Amino acid sequence: LVNMYATSARNEARRTQRSVDLASSVVASLVNFDLDMAEKLLVQQDSEAVVHKLLSQLLRNLRAYKPFLPRYLFCSDVGDTEPPNE
Repeated sequence: LVNMYATSARNEARRTQRSVDLASSVVASLVNFDLDMAEKLLVQQDSEAVVHKLLSQLLRNLRAYKPFLPRYLFCSDVGDTEPPNE
């Protein structure tokens, strides 16, 4: 019984760590507005985790709002582009 519990706990810990790793990678892409990389990461690891679903929704929202956001947010090299003075 204890062995089954320990095995179950280890499996759950692995699933949780995979979710955290995925979330970290996706968020790093979203911070840089690299929507294509974020989508690639989400597609590679199909998951039923709540965080996966929320990040997928955030990605869909950013894609939907992209035409209304400033272009400099989506530059491939953010270091070369300064936001306009307002």
